[in-house]
Amino acid sequence: MHIFANLMAMVPWFWLTVSSLAFVAVGGWIGHRRGQAWLGAVWGATLGPIGWWFAWRIKPLPPPLPRPAYDRRKE
Repeated sequence: MHIFANLMAMVPWFWLTVSSLAFVAVGGWIGHRRGQAWLGAVWGATLGPIGWWFAWRIKPLPPPLPRPAYDRRKE
């Protein structure tokens, strides 16, 4: 356990955490531009910078259908 604790003390945890959060943020931003922010954030979280490519390949959502001029449900 002492060797394991010494090895874990050598890991730059702060920079690993910051970079992971950056990967998620950029993936979420790319996904937001495609209309699916959560999916982009998941790709960024799981694969890091490689996930950005998958997030960029998300098909954009189609625009919403226009509302009808007369809605019978309001009667």
